[in-house]
Amino acid sequence: MTSRSTSLNWVRFALVLLALLLGSALGTSSQRVTAASVLSATNVTINAGEEATISVRWTSTQPINFLNTAFVLIEDSGPIGGVSFKSNGAGFAFLPPPLNDPNYVFAGVSFAAMTAATVPTSGLASVYLTNWDDDTLLWTDTTDSLSDATQNGNKLWISFTISSLPTTAGTYRIKFGSNSEYDNDANFSAGNPAFALTDADLDGGLITVNAVSGAVPEPSMVVVGGILVAALGLRRYKQFGTTKERNRTTPR
Repeated sequence: MTSRSTSLNWVRFALVLLALLLGSALGTSSQRVTAASVLSATNVTINAGEEATISVRWTSTQPINFLNTAFVLIEDSGPIGGVSFKSNGAGFAFLPPPLNDPNYVFAGVSFAAMTAATVPTSGLASVYLTNWDDDTLLWTDTTDSLSDATQNGNKLWISFTISSLPTTAGTYRIKFGSNSEYDNDANFSAGNPAFALTDADLDGGLITVNAVSGAVPEPSMVVVGGILVAALGLRRYKQFGTTKERNRTTPR
């Protein structure tokens, strides 16, 4: 392996590691360049308890060689926690990123795809908690050589599955988490910070969940209802017991 190849590998691993660390950070980052490009996400409408697949597309022709995006679910009118990113139960997205899709932004040159055989988690998106369980999805990838991948204005960034609770009704939307960004070779070589992605750079991503009649109440409501019934029963028992005691001690 040449010294150039060794250097590229170190840079590539450092970028991916740094992106993962930044994506989970709670603090704010230093000021970065505002992105001029746009991502577009599918709008979906489902019934409570159903799932849906959302695709996010890169609608710019600007070439890129690195992406790091945290997508966070936000409730507009639905209950907190009513919608989540479906996971595989091990902290990763249920639906793997479309690394082998010919329309993927890094199709044929994805570092995650090329290392997935030896490092399987490199081809997966992380799912974790920001405000409620599985409300955040983090996806990071680079080109294998760190050279730019050309774009045509309609490339696939990622697809993922969202699921809803049977008792959910309302609207949710997807926004960017902190440190979401992308880069290209010219910007990186100039020593500039990566291009930051803000909510203004994301079109779509609206999730509408329709109520289903006859849905079973949330467990918390069942517990509350049980407590109320038990309290009422105890009160009646005490009243009945007091009446019996009074009847027993009252002279005939």
